[in-house]
Amino acid sequence: MSPADNPEVNHNDPASDAGLKNLSRWPVDKYLNIWIVRCILPDSDCSNNLRTSGYAYLPPAPADVDGIVIDYRDMGDTEAASGSNLNTLAHEAGHYNFSSTIGTLSKTLGRFNNAIRRNLYGSLVYGNVANGQNADFTNPPRGLYYECNTNLGVTDFDFLIADTPAPVDNIRRMQGLENPEDDPITYAAAGNRFSYAPGFTGSDFTNDGGFNIEYYFDPMGANEEPMDISSAVTPIDQDSLYAWIGNLDHYEADLWLAGEYLAKGETARAFLVLDNAPSRFSLTEEETDDLNDIRDIFTILAEEAVHELEADAIEDLEAIAETAGIYAFSK
Repeated sequence: MSPADNPEVNHNDPASDAGLKNLSRWPVDKYLNIWIVRCILPDSDCSNNLRTSGYAYLPPAPADVDGIVIDYRDMGDTEAASGSNLNTLAHEAGHYNFSSTIGTLSKTLGRFNNAIRRNLYGSLVYGNVANGQNADFTNPPRGLYYECNTNLGVTDFDFLIADTPAPVDNIRRMQGLENPEDDPITYAAAGNRFSYAPGFTGSDFTNDGGFNIEYYFDPMGANEEPMDISSAVTPIDQDSLYAWIGNLDHYEADLWLAGEYLAKGETARAFLVLDNAPSRFSLTEEETDDLNDIRDIFTILAEEAVHELEADAIEDLEAIAETAGIYAFSK
C-alpha cells in the first residue's frame, strides 16, 4: 500500500491523478498500488457524503495510472469508515482483477459505425466494456453500437463505458437499429437482453464516459428493458420485432419485413428492404425475377388499397401472375 502525501485528487483531471500516483509507486507487475487520500474532487471541502469513494482503471491500464485510489473515509474499520463503506476497496479491487472475464473489450475503435452483434455472454463479470474514442460527434451519430446480444449470469455490468485517462471515452450516442431512410434518422430497439444482476448500481448499462446515450428498447421483449442504469443513459421504448427480423439474414425474412412496412404505410422503408436484397443475398435468376415481380406489386399496392384497385391495376396484377406462372388467367 503506497503512502501518499497529496491530500486530495481530481478524478476528472489526468494531471491530478498522475501527480498523486507519481509521489509513490511500487512495480505494477508485482504489486497492486493503493493510494489513500483525504478526498476525491470535486468534493473540494471533503464533506460531501455523496462523494466518490474510490476509483480504478480497468486493465490493461497503463503503468502510470494502474492501481486504486480510495477516500480514507471508505477504507478500514475506523470512526470515519464504517458500514457499507467498508466494501469500497473490495469493490474496486474486483473491477481491477477480473479482466479475464470481460466478454468483449472495445478500445479506441475510431469514429465509424462498428457493431457488436448477436453474441451470448454467459457467467462473466463484464459482458461488454468500451473505452477510448469509439464514436464521433457528427449528426447523424456514428460509432460503436450494441445489437441483439444476450447476457446471462453476468455478475457486475452487462454494458460498461469506462472512464479512463483517454481524452474521450464514448460509444455511439444513439444505441438502436438505425433506419437510415428516415429523415431525420429514426431508431428501432437494440434488442439486447440483460442479466438483471443484483448488487451493483448501473449493472445493466453504465456510462461513465460523460456523454449521454439514448438506448432504444422493446418494453415487451424478455429482459430487453435496461432497469439498472447510470444517469448518463436514457432508455427509450421501441418495438424490437422488426430489428430482430432484419437481423435474421434470410431472404424470406426480408420479404416478410418489406410486406409489414408496406402494410404500415412505410413504403419508402419497404422498397429500401427490397432494393437492398440483391446485395445482401445470393439470389438465383428465378428469385431475382420474383423479386422484380414483388416490387411491381408493391408499387401498385402503394398507390391504391386492395379493395379500391382500378381496372388497370387489376390487369397489371393479373399480367404479373400469369407471367410468373402463378395461375393461367382465363378471359
